[in-house]
Amino acid sequence: MSQDENISHAVKQQLIDYFEYLANRIERLTRVLPPEKFWINPFPFGNSIGHIIVHLTGSVRHFIGVRCAGIEYERDRDGEFNDKSGRNVDEVLSQFQEAIDMVIQTLHYPEKIDLGAPVTFGGEPVRNQFGLFLVSAAHMNNHVGQIVYLLHAHGIHLDDQSW
Repeated sequence: MSQDENISHAVKQQLIDYFEYLANRIERLTRVLPPEKFWINPFPFGNSIGHIIVHLTGSVRHFIGVRCAGIEYERDRDGEFNDKSGRNVDEVLSQFQEAIDMVIQTLHYPEKIDLGAPVTFGGEPVRNQFGLFLVSAAHMNNHVGQIVYLLHAHGIHLDDQSW
């Protein structure tokens, strides 16, 4: 392997590891919440944990699925925050995990991804496919903090294993 190939492989593997880490963290945090509170926002502003996970699923499908993996997906960002379906936690988490699996599959297959390929989508500072993955991971990590905040507002105190 050339040095460029080694770097590309290392970056892809680190992205895979981080997306898996974030997805596992989101699932663990969500599982400590009583299911009847999944769609409840304890504040007069913001979103429920259910809506955040629907939003993350839509975001990953839109930015990575459509733009890098070539999947067909029509995003309804407003609908992500206004979902009134009351779907159960398992269904929402399953769809989220499917989106994460798509990210990982995309990173595993070199014919699907060229991290240096320029993109004209995603806004500043995204310039290439790597930027889409990086910003998507950062976005997901930001929402982990929001989920923790919502859990505390629901009266749930986290131990080291769930956090």
